[in-house]
Amino acid sequence: MAKVIPNKYHPLMQGLFISRMSDALDSLGMRLEDVLIHVNPTGKDIFLRFHLKVVQTSLTGSIDVESTVKGLIEKLTMEANESIGRVYGVTFLIDGIDVEQDLPRKYGIPRDKSKLVLNVPPDLEESVRRIGKGLIISLRDWGIPVVSLALNVDTTTPNRIGLVVKLEKPLDKAEKESLVKALREKLSGYVKLLIKKPMEISVRVLDPSDKVVAKVMKKAKLAEKEVEAIIGNEDVRAIMKALGKL
Repeated sequence: MAKVIPNKYHPLMQGLFISRMSDALDSLGMRLEDVLIHVNPTGKDIFLRFHLKVVQTSLTGSIDVESTVKGLIEKLTMEANESIGRVYGVTFLIDGIDVEQDLPRKYGIPRDKSKLVLNVPPDLEESVRRIGKGLIISLRDWGIPVVSLALNVDTTTPNRIGLVVKLEKPLDKAEKESLVKALREKLSGYVKLLIKKPMEISVRVLDPSDKVVAKVMKKAKLAEKEVEAIIGNEDVRAIMKALGKL
């Protein structure tokens, strides 16, 4: 569950932090269970205080959860300042980071206990949840143990749906490419059936063999088209206008 106080800043925080944190942590074998962001604008400075609950879903590797999460938020804050901050002449500053974490499980995740993580607008939640459950059933039928399956539809880019699947066991390159193709076809079919509008689809499959920490930090960087999408979002523009920055 994601919450932003005041709530009017939710679209801005969703685009800059929440979606990327969820995606990045899933890549590291962690699930973002809850996130609370307090936003306190003071002049040209926007102070942010984070409280996150993180569940470690994989035993792979040795990861310091708290330092990793804090490093990720610092990276995302830097990217926010270099992108939308530069455009609007504001500076995002971290006022505090609290990380609550659950210990990893002692054993593997049973196939029927795969975690489904949704980060979608409320109007799409029911349809996307059905899509997620269908994909989990397909993976189980294919005999592929899954730790978690995350579906993301960012409010700043509502015509794009992203799927990230974290596997319990490694696959070789050919198997992984084949799985990505099969999941893309499945997801495309579900989108046409349940959402009934064209959507850009992205699919990533991660397993314990991936060197994830460095990759996640690199992927946290906002792409140019993502910056344009955030800046062009009407809710974000309204927020910045209310702050007197537009």
